[in-house]
Amino acid sequence: MIIRLAEELIVSSHKTIDGRGARVHISNGGQITLQFVENVIIHGLHIHDIKAGNGGLIRDSMEHYGFRTRSDGDAISIYGSTRVWIDHISMSNCQDGLIDVIMASTAVTISNCHLTHHNEVMLFGASDGYSEDQVMQVTVAFNHFGQGLVQRMPRCRWGFIHVVNNDYTHWLMYAVGGSQHPTIISQGNRFIAPQDINCKEVTKRDYAPESVWKTWNWRSEGDLMMNGAFFVESGSTVKNVPNKDVINAKPGTFVTRLTRFAVQILIKVGRREWDEEVVQDLFVARDCNLILGIPIDIVDMDRWHMNSVEFDVWFKGVVERRNSTLMEEATVTAWSIWKARNDLLWDFKSMFVKRWVKPVNGMIKINVDGTVFAKECAYDGGIIARGADGNIIEAFAVFRLGEVQPMIAKIIGIKEALSWIKKKNRSVILIETDSLIATQALSRHAFYFWFTCD
Repeated sequence: MIIRLAEELIVSSHKTIDGRGARVHISNGGQITLQFVENVIIHGLHIHDIKAGNGGLIRDSMEHYGFRTRSDGDAISIYGSTRVWIDHISMSNCQDGLIDVIMASTAVTISNCHLTHHNEVMLFGASDGYSEDQVMQVTVAFNHFGQGLVQRMPRCRWGFIHVVNNDYTHWLMYAVGGSQHPTIISQGNRFIAPQDINCKEVTKRDYAPESVWKTWNWRSEGDLMMNGAFFVESGSTVKNVPNKDVINAKPGTFVTRLTRFAVQILIKVGRREWDEEVVQDLFVARDCNLILGIPIDIVDMDRWHMNSVEFDVWFKGVVERRNSTLMEEATVTAWSIWKARNDLLWDFKSMFVKRWVKPVNGMIKINVDGTVFAKECAYDGGIIARGADGNIIEAFAVFRLGEVQPMIAKIIGIKEALSWIKKKNRSVILIETDSLIATQALSRHAFYFWFTCD
């Protein structure tokens, strides 16, 4: 869904804008504005290509309305507001800034957002002369500052800014800057500096000599500095800390896990294809190739209603209702399911257990298998290699997180067997598996070993 706002959207107090359950893009039109409001949540949107525009009619009382002045072209503008939460938003390429927090706004949290392709990213504080912004408290947490960003992540005036557990993978000038002695506490972030030797510094102070800014409280604690990045600290002790709870920071080494839920636009707007640039920004080369190889669905949404419950919980609920007719139906249904399962499982199968057979002299026999652990959303693949005497040469298994089909888990076992063969430089090998599909697929490419299906 793509929404083009003809005019800026003015959000009133005690409102939530929630895009969960749909892919909602706000683009090529007006911005979202919060002005003199409280208790607002904006969640789960993709905001990009916002333009400055003329204001429309707006009512400021029951008796009066008039024309609003021109908007700036920010993605989100927070003006004189309190208790605001901006969460799981992706933002890029707007005419002015991505987020402005100004005019004595406070108790603002910006979290789990993905920001890309923009120059002046965030502005906190209206101007150097607007001292009312001293009341400002803003938390910037668990965000990913990605490709194409230049500066102001954020740029702060006055107030107290807590920058915690964010991932800064790109900037061209600097990451965190400011003027007018804001307190900036940077904790547990990852800063990856650009290649330009002149842009390694994370911080930038504006319009103040060193003798002045050295008294500003800018502190770095537990940040992970990479590729030559460095944070110039100032001040001695942290003063004017608001008497409010702040997020407890994790070390910077945790950042990739903490920001993994930041919103990303992995699919191009209005097109059914991956955004390769964003994928390459977020993932290592191996994962990029895997992701880009996944075909994108040809429909917008599934029409199946999915629900699950454990059998014992369902059956207990039936019993507790003490309805004899319902019990009879449940018993017959359970028996029918059991019978159908057995018919499918034993279709054309032998009732006799097959004994393991030793390989011939000079050959190694590798039994492979894979298992899916649905509850843990994990799977494993393992091998047992035996010689002609039947003794075990080596056995191991690999355990991985992820949701795969059982056949894939078995193929992982075969892959581990092939890796073992290569590592040990073996040549005469018999691989035994119970997956007929895997055997048929791989036997066509086997030259120095044999596949059998047990």
